[in-house]
Amino acid sequence: MNQCCPKFFLPEVLNLSFNYYGFFYSIFLLVVAALFFVIIRQKDKTSVHSYLLLMIISSAAWIIKETLDRFANTAQAAAFWDTFRLFGWPFLVPATLAFCLAYTNRGKLLANFLVKLLLFGPSFLIVFLGFNTDLIFSHNPADLIRNRYLYWESPTGFIYNFFVAPWIVCLMLTSLVILYQYLKQVKDQARRKQAIIVFWAILIPAIGSLATDIFVPIMKIPSIFELGVPLVALSIGMLTYGIVRYRLFVINPAVVATNIVETMNEILIVFSALDQKIEYVNSAIQKILGFPK
Repeated sequence: MNQCCPKFFLPEVLNLSFNYYGFFYSIFLLVVAALFFVIIRQKDKTSVHSYLLLMIISSAAWIIKETLDRFANTAQAAAFWDTFRLFGWPFLVPATLAFCLAYTNRGKLLANFLVKLLLFGPSFLIVFLGFNTDLIFSHNPADLIRNRYLYWESPTGFIYNFFVAPWIVCLMLTSLVILYQYLKQVKDQARRKQAIIVFWAILIPAIGSLATDIFVPIMKIPSIFELGVPLVALSIGMLTYGIVRYRLFVINPAVVATNIVETMNEILIVFSALDQKIEYVNSAIQKILGFPK
């Protein structure tokens, strides 16, 4: 086991050359950077915006690693840029769960320091172990193998295989369960459309990333194109679209009033002031009297 990351010299880490796979990933970096500024410019920011920004920043670190890893000509250069992953997915995964908690109105849990420690504490532990040991992944350039997609594969360590990977799976499944439960409870149609966007934005990268970026390396299946970065970029794009198009995370008085009216147990019937025709009824009329809306 190495006790620390090996020392690198500047000419080694900058031994890079252009290739189309690296260029392909650099496009995702530009996209994520643009989405970052879109979110920053939004008015009426909430805690959901903050956790989305954390998702964007951590995914950017991951994309930098993936891009420069493919530009690297030597295993020594790839081993250096490989450490950038420690600022990426270890924080992206808990930030995703925090985002889901905040979006589904469970943000009060995140105000508790102990909850934040349990959520993000493992991330800092992973960073420490990743820099100082081979328990997360190997730092030895001799262990790196370049596959057909010009990606330098490094063997995963014991802690990653038996503790970090299950931790990632648990957090992602918890995020999906929280979103699914929220989706079933939402009555307002506009809010439901918003929740569907969020659910699919988390589900798509969860499935693809877990399959190609988690299980494949552990099972040592060679030459599989990893979908984590493209799907994460797609996810952030979908969430940003939801914010810009539907003002996804801004709870305005109209939305609050509609939710109250739709979830109240008493029947509410609104008549037109001109001709006394029924203009609106809430969901309670179907529950109590059996009449459709």
